[in-house]
Amino acid sequence: MGNLSNTMEGLVYEIQSLTQARRACLKDIRTHTQGDLQHLRRRRREVSGAVRESVQREVAKIRDSANSFLEGIASDVSAAKRLWSSRSEVRDSSKAGTEAVEQPFEAKPAARPAAELETEPFTQEDRVLGVLKAHPEGIRLVDIGNELGVDWRGLIALTKALLEEGQAEKIDQLYYPVEHAALSE
Repeated sequence: MGNLSNTMEGLVYEIQSLTQARRACLKDIRTHTQGDLQHLRRRRREVSGAVRESVQREVAKIRDSANSFLEGIASDVSAAKRLWSSRSEVRDSSKAGTEAVEQPFEAKPAARPAAELETEPFTQEDRVLGVLKAHPEGIRLVDIGNELGVDWRGLIALTKALLEEGQAEKIDQLYYPVEHAALSE
């Protein structure tokens, strides 16, 4: 029995030694894992901070670019308003035969349906031809409607008929009186 007892004591000692070695190994693994996790957390904070700063710089660039673009649009709109205003003043002064005088703002009457014009002394066709003759440089259909105080869409069929009858000419988006065709040839 002595031999068995010695063998058992040897096995117990070996099991205890292995258990202590495994505990030491697990402790090392836990220490390394915690160190690695701390390192990864630090690195994640650094990277997220760098990404946040980069995104903020890019957003600022985009915001500056958008503001610059919008300022350009505002400038273009202002220039267009000035040009439109000056063209309106020139057109008004050429009609009146005097220099442009700044008039207080008056609301334009609402556009009348094209059918209402048929009861007036001149036919709608005569009125459109009159507008065309007043603009030998050419005029858009929308502007014809504005001058007549009617919705331009109601003039589509009429201007098409004038074109077919040879009383008007259309080049690109501009309508001309027939005299324009004779002058340009």
